Amino acid sequence: MKKSYTYNCLCPICGHENKFLDLEETGGLMECESCLNVVQTKNCKKMVNIPVYDIKQVPDLMKKGVLASCT
Repeated sequence: MKKSYTYNCLCPICGHENKFLDLEETGGLMECESCLNVVQTKNCKKMVNIPVYDIKQVPDLMKKGVLASCT
């Protein structure tokens, strides 16, 4: 399964920030939510998912090698 990323992009026409866009699916094209113009994106920030773990999960995740010890 291919990992998909989402992006936040400013529309070069109206300046509206379009959030959580899957630009890989559209080849970099986006339709602005505000002005409805379709543009090829350039200035976008890739959003990265950061996992949040429950403290109770940590020992099991360390045993599996998902998390490393800080010491």
